[in-house]
Amino acid sequence: MLGVAMRKGDVPVEDFVQFSAGIADADFLFGDDVVEYLQVLRERCNKLGLWNDLVRVPPESRGPDHDHQKIVKDKYDAARWIVAQHEPAKVLFKRYMHLAAR
Repeated sequence: MLGVAMRKGDVPVEDFVQFSAGIADADFLFGDDVVEYLQVLRERCNKLGLWNDLVRVPPESRGPDHDHQKIVKDKYDAARWIVAQHEPAKVLFKRYMHLAAR
């Protein structure tokens, strides 16, 4: 999901659904730390998709509560957070991703 969001600057619905299904059973493989992180990542990616949708609303279709500047700021804040996750995710998952010596 991080890769998709970083490459596209968006989270297409099909990728979001696939990611959500893929993490559904994460608690069987990982500790609470990873499960909580994946849920936060899912929520942030969902918001990035939402902000992208709202940014694309044509001016003539925007309602009176549409604060375009805030939406753009929120979109870029979400994108910056996602881009900054490469190293924290690597550190978090590293202890779970090892091969046992035989």
